[in-house]
Amino acid sequence: SVAVSGETYAEFREADWLKKRCSTAWICIVYALIIGMEYSCISTSLLYYLQDDLKLQNPKLYYSLIMCLSALSASVSALISGKLFDKTRRLKLFMLVFTLLTLVGNLLYTMHVSVWFLVVGRFLCGLCDAAQPIISGEFSRLYEGPELTKKLSQYQALYAIGFLSGPAAPVMFGKIDIKICSWWTLNQNNFVGIFMALLTLVILLAILLGVHDLSIQDVAANTQSEMPINTSQPPSNSSFNLKSILKNLDLMLLILSSSFTNALAGMLELMINLTASDWFKWSLTRLGIVTCICVVIYTVLMLTVAHKVIQRYLKFLFLLCFPIHALCVIILMLPKITNIDHLYSQEAHLALCILTNTFTGLTISVLSRNLLFQMVPAGSASFSDGFRSTTQRIMGIVTFFLAAWAYDTSVVTSPILSLVLLMIAIILATRRKFRPEVCGVNQEHRLLLDENDNL
Repeated sequence: SVAVSGETYAEFREADWLKKRCSTAWICIVYALIIGMEYSCISTSLLYYLQDDLKLQNPKLYYSLIMCLSALSASVSALISGKLFDKTRRLKLFMLVFTLLTLVGNLLYTMHVSVWFLVVGRFLCGLCDAAQPIISGEFSRLYEGPELTKKLSQYQALYAIGFLSGPAAPVMFGKIDIKICSWWTLNQNNFVGIFMALLTLVILLAILLGVHDLSIQDVAANTQSEMPINTSQPPSNSSFNLKSILKNLDLMLLILSSSFTNALAGMLELMINLTASDWFKWSLTRLGIVTCICVVIYTVLMLTVAHKVIQRYLKFLFLLCFPIHALCVIILMLPKITNIDHLYSQEAHLALCILTNTFTGLTISVLSRNLLFQMVPAGSASFSDGFRSTTQRIMGIVTFFLAAWAYDTSVVTSPILSLVLLMIAIILATRRKFRPEVCGVNQEHRLLLDENDNL
């Protein structure tokens, strides 16, 4: 009787833990929508806000400053927060802090008392991006194998929806004109801050009710097996630090190559927008419709079949991202060297560019995280992904400032970028850690090859 009661209690605890894991995971996945939208939602309206409402003499300077500081705060906080989270595992606390800072930041953004309200507000909003390595690191401890790939794919799909739809958010508020006081007026240029604050408030309540600190509970050990850790990595968390990452050639190749591709995708997105508006003379509505169709296609694939394919062909798909992205760069350049006058041809051209850029630039985050979590100790997953995120953001800042120049000189820069991407793919293919597994090579032999590769 005592044994039966013990088994029943154990089953109850396991079921309760799995239920908490499910609610925690889905809130984190929806949170990705907020993170993605948060970074991109002001990109189309900020310049108008600085010109029309604050009436600055040099609005472009402050536009660059605000966008740069937002990315900078995301870069710094990702590395620091990842290290702290690996030590504490307080997921709920970290998400609450980031969400509250984002809420305050969005409210400050709407107040045009001074441009520095906007600067501080967007700096605070940028901090929420540090939740990404924290969430992915927690996923790596709560899931493994196909389940981990599925959750990362779902997370990336929601992030893509937020990131790609964010710039269109101000369009919804065209008729907004609310004067609260002499220094606080809500209109199309700044109402996106109120909109994001409301979304943040909703997700804040969801975090309070549904997020749990599962990886620090003892019951977690009874419901998941040990995460696969590469034998070449430090066996204990205390011995794994920034120096451990920098000294590991394969790990650095993974981080630098994926960060470069992701940052390049951000630059190509701006170049796609410039091609649509400057070269094809499209309206914002037409570009929005084409982008929306591409986002729907990407999201459906990521939520349905992508995780199955990724799990089976992880390394092959990772290597494939680079030549496909190189092809995207060349295709985007075509209007500069040949006439594409027909509207349907223009739509097909930009749709192909958006799809290939999205699939490679965003999906590589899922692929690189899967590979990363196989190469580092589970207890240092958030710190390692935080370093990857910081590297990605720093490269993103550089490519953001180079986007206009790259667009003007795309006939020269596009072939160079394509060659760089192909060279990266070749270098990675020479490393056994990234080479797709060949049938007939057993696990022991692969481990032996990896050990020799690291010597």
